[in-house]
Amino acid sequence: MKPVKYIIENKHDLLWGLSINTVGYETINKGEKYPTANHQTGYYFSPRKGRILQEYQLVYISEGEGTFKTQSIEATTIKAGTMFLLFPGEWHTYYPDINIGWKQYWIGFKGTNIDNRVQV
Repeated sequence: MKPVKYIIENKHDLLWGLSINTVGYETINKGEKYPTANHQTGYYFSPRKGRILQEYQLVYISEGEGTFKTQSIEATTIKAGTMFLLFPGEWHTYYPDINIGWKQYWIGFKGTNIDNRVQV
């Protein structure tokens, strides 16, 4: 089983300045297709083509290893214990090594609170 939870925000959530949109985890076994088909429209992506989200996502790889790349970071190997933050509007891709697999956890969020904290 590969639990994925998408949360529907409302106007009251946004008043807090931070709303959670998705929380989940997946175990991708050696040789298994990634990503799995459990994702809602707008979240599913092709690792070859990547995607652009309209929220932040904090992703933690607890087991295994794979590859991570964004429009501003060249392809890099990520291993168990790696955590990375995806930014809204930035192209990215990541995927497990087909010969190893991985276990990943994530939380997606957005709001003025986090926008103000990451402003350059």
